[in-house]
Amino acid sequence: MTIARLTWGGYDYLPFAFDGWLQDPNCYTFGIEIDGHLVALNNLRLIDDRSTGWMEGLRVNRYHRKRGLARVLTKHIVEFAAETGVSRVRYTTDTTNAASLKLGQEVGMQRIFDMGVFWAGTDKIEPSGRPGRRLVNVNAETFYEQFLSSPDLVPNGTLIFDWKAVQVTKSSVLALEGKCRFWTSVRRGVLESFSLGLDRKEMKGIEWSFTVYANDDDAFLSHLGYHLSYAKKHKYNAAMGTYPLGFRKALLSSPMIPKESRRRFALTLLEKQFSSKSARSLVS
Repeated sequence: MTIARLTWGGYDYLPFAFDGWLQDPNCYTFGIEIDGHLVALNNLRLIDDRSTGWMEGLRVNRYHRKRGLARVLTKHIVEFAAETGVSRVRYTTDTTNAASLKLGQEVGMQRIFDMGVFWAGTDKIEPSGRPGRRLVNVNAETFYEQFLSSPDLVPNGTLIFDWKAVQVTKSSVLALEGKCRFWTSVRRGVLESFSLGLDRKEMKGIEWSFTVYANDDDAFLSHLGYHLSYAKKHKYNAAMGTYPLGFRKALLSSPMIPKESRRRFALTLLEKQFSSKSARSLVS
């Protein structure tokens, strides 16, 4: 709790995730203690049928930074992941977070692609009254079946949601059932756009977090308007949206987005791949 109070201005999700990490057999949580106090931690989650090691929640107490603790933890987790036999490790970070990007580079990770991100308080949101495309709420299995008609909607076959990433396989998508809700727009049997959303719990309240993928601006704006209206109607504190950068101009020019939220903010996905040979080398 001490670490979380000093992270992201008190908007940290860590207190709501930590117990789940300890209870999840696919999670391995590591920390560093100094004088009996936990001052740094990081979690490795095995996802994509245990083929991907997802690194999340790297935190260092503000008063113990600039001592190399993040580097020690990250290096250890990458080596541990290789020992588990995963084919890659991944994490996302802010594209302007120079320290995090440098840390990834030091352990051999590469940037795969970027996605735009925006945040807006619901008191400032002005949802559009335009009808837009018809969006249908579907379950995870239906979404996956529709996705097969238009896989190019998702770059690299990697679905981004709430600063996390999974490969779009049937098992990975079905694993999101209960965590996320899906909305799709299908035209002549082909998926033309979709979005997914979920509650994001933070110390200062609950936000609505969503991601939109679409093949044109109109479809993108239809999903955007829907989720902003949803967040306002259900009285979330804020809405956080993620989207392919090709829609940045449409987003920044939309009257639905308050002026203070029209920043060129983005996340990037970093990845390090392992061959069986390199994994054995790391372990040894």
